[in-house]
Amino acid sequence: MRILVTGASGHLGRPVVKALRAKGHEVVGTYHSHPRPGLRPLDVTDAEACAACVRETAPDAIVHSAADRDPDSCARDPERATRLNVASTAHLLDAMDPGTLFLFVSSDYVFDGEHAPYREDDERRPINHYGRTKVESEDLVRARAREWIATRIPWLYGVNDREEATVLTKTAKLVLAGTPVKMDHVAARYPTYIGDVAAAIAHLVDVGFRGPVHLTGPEKTTKYELTRRMAGWLGRDPSFVAPDRAPVTPAPRPRDCHLATETFRAAGGAPFRGFSEVMPGLLRELGYDVAP
Repeated sequence: MRILVTGASGHLGRPVVKALRAKGHEVVGTYHSHPRPGLRPLDVTDAEACAACVRETAPDAIVHSAADRDPDSCARDPERATRLNVASTAHLLDAMDPGTLFLFVSSDYVFDGEHAPYREDDERRPINHYGRTKVESEDLVRARAREWIATRIPWLYGVNDREEATVLTKTAKLVLAGTPVKMDHVAARYPTYIGDVAAAIAHLVDVGFRGPVHLTGPEKTTKYELTRRMAGWLGRDPSFVAPDRAPVTPAPRPRDCHLATETFRAAGGAPFRGFSEVMPGLLRELGYDVAP
């Protein structure tokens, strides 16, 4: 299958390209701000550019990974977020052939966080603009694509080969600095490894799955708890971090958007690994000394 992946230089896009190629697919990846060898430039907010890209690549499937996934960034500039997250989806849907499979990368933030665990057909009630852009995009995909998949995912982590902050690097640097800080101890998080999500996307494409599906790591934590765990792995005293029970951010966060994964398991999907299993090895890969 010939597959077009937008955002292929991004945190999730890179492992998605790798996972699809490992399955034998021909993958054409695009980038915008971060060029990489073998990828073609594409501004997904430009309708004409999207049409030209789809026409020239003639994909059998499109994986739309490009997005602004930062809720605070979306809150600060909602017009930009809507262009990047919603208009881009519309441009690609308008450009593709009717029979093309469209896989949209959505979010657990389509839910309000008050009635976890959430199943695929539960009511979507986002409480921030980022979540609203994902709901709008999901609705576009449902309305315009005959063949579609919407993968809802939570907080992602993994190794990034660019010099940019990730959950791993930001938290490790915070721990090693040891500067007193308060961290959110309200919102439940389910950190999910990007490699597992990429493998799941490749699996869903290969088995012919269609519709919405939830992908998530199994372990529950908060930013405060995760920072303390990181301190333990790095052999540091965690007393520098205090729980913040009333965090203030530009975008409100749902309290608990835990995703139920029965649909993915029924489709033959492999269980996702918990962050306690994966993170210590990734820290070692990044060159940190990790306590046994």
